[in-house]
This record gives sequence, C-alpha cells and structure tokens, in this order.
Amino acid sequence: MAKSPLLKGHPKRIRFEGDYKVGDLPSEDDFESKFKQLGGKPKDYPQLSVQDYSSIRKDDKGFYVERLNKNEEDKSDKL
Repeated sequence: MAKSPLLKGHPKRIRFEGDYKVGDLPSEDDFESKFKQLGGKPKDYPQLSVQDYSSIRKDDKGFYVERLNKNEEDKSDKL
C-alpha cells in the first residue's frame, strides 16, 4: 500500500509553507489543500478537523502541525 504524502517523515506531522508564526492556527482551507494533494474526491478525505491538530510549530525543517491524540490538549504555547 502506498504511503500518504502527508505521512512522510514523522507520522503525525503535516508540513506547511507560508507566512506563519509559531502558535498560529492554520485555516480549514490550508488543511483542505493538503488533503487535496492526495488526489481523489472530497468524500475520500480524512474525516479530521483543525481541532485534531496542534497550532503551528517549527523545527529545523520548517513549519508543521502535529495530530493530537484523542482528548489531548494542544500545549504548543507551552513549548
């Protein structure tokens, strides 16, 4: 089975490019554009929302968000 381009590298991270600051919240449109990169139809996109992800974080490779575990609170502002 082919791996999703969203899951390259760290399995819970989605990389973002653009004019972000650490702590920003990406918009639904930003996420949707990432899922569209997979191809297919909108009904096949993962049933997730921005609430399932952290706010924008940054490492040596750039900006990213990380999928939170169920009932996990985003602690990005405390990093």
